[in-house]
Amino acid sequence: MRLPDQCSGESLKPSHTCCRHRYRTLGIGMLTGYPHVVKASSTPNYKRSTCPASTPIWLPAPRLLANRKVICENVERALNESDAMSRKAKRRFSKRAAPQAQEGAAGRAKGSGGLRDRIAILVAAAILIPIVVLTFLSFYRSDHPDQQPAAPTITDSAAGPRAAIVDHLSLTQPNPAFAETATELLEQAGYAVDYYPGEQVTVEFYRHLPSWGHELLILRVHSALGRVGDRPADWVTLFTSDSYNKAWYRKELEKRRLSRVSYYEGGPQYFGIMPGFIKSSMKGDFPGTTIIIMGCDGLKSDTIAEAFVQKGANAVVAWDGLVSPQHTDTVTERLLQHLLTDGLTIEEAVTQAMAEVGPDPSYGSVLRVYR
Repeated sequence: MRLPDQCSGESLKPSHTCCRHRYRTLGIGMLTGYPHVVKASSTPNYKRSTCPASTPIWLPAPRLLANRKVICENVERALNESDAMSRKAKRRFSKRAAPQAQEGAAGRAKGSGGLRDRIAILVAAAILIPIVVLTFLSFYRSDHPDQQPAAPTITDSAAGPRAAIVDHLSLTQPNPAFAETATELLEQAGYAVDYYPGEQVTVEFYRHLPSWGHELLILRVHSALGRVGDRPADWVTLFTSDSYNKAWYRKELEKRRLSRVSYYEGGPQYFGIMPGFIKSSMKGDFPGTTIIIMGCDGLKSDTIAEAFVQKGANAVVAWDGLVSPQHTDTVTERLLQHLLTDGLTIEEAVTQAMAEVGPDPSYGSVLRVYR
């Protein structure tokens, strides 16, 4: 900005006027307000010095005439300095504002990105957690039934040796008289007797059966020779009261420790205990135990008897074919009498009972001993 070297003046009264919209202390007065005003000194007689650039300035009249060129130069220099300082301040402000704007934009972008990431994680968790839970429950249920068997009633071991009557047939062919007679014979021989009705005879019951320490086991249970398609198999299966569910016990089904059984063609299906279950899934052993299997086909194949002997059983007594409930109950009562009351060995007791009662009248099956 350039002020002309020639200025003129005329007498005016003391007052305030504008000066180029600037504000600085010029040494000749004070610029205040907006538009900026040059306030004159306190000398009572003033002249207005008017530059061609229309910048009215109030100054004392005598000094204006003598020094107008110097004053104009001072004004020009002051205004130029003011312009320079203003531009410098703008540049500083621009330099500060740009990084702050970038940081702000970056922060907003980062915050927006973080929010998107959190939303994505929550959505993924909402999808994956149910899948994981359902998978876990599927595998858990494959080896665990929904309902665990009732806890068995165990007599105090101080009462003497322990015997058990596992009465799975009570569900379909109940015979309370047999249970009473067998219990009486056992107790007279000094045994503490545990009785298990059919509803307690589950997969888990068989799993824990060895751990209860019975010296004599009477399995009044359904049993049958397995089948492969339409042909008989070479293994025997003990029935349970657990209804078959393909989602349960998957691993033991795949390993042929459990099977699917039914009382008749097209009837309700249940889980069956196979020889592999006795060998690999039962908890504990049967050290010196005598086991009487009262159901059908127990010794049609040696597989189930062999599995019990491998678990420590002393002897297994079973039928070599089909047998009716009435006939097996009668023969087993005689067997217990000769074994417990008469003190015969297991082989002698079986022989004596068969001699007195005979084979099954309908199926011709015979009671035998396996060691």
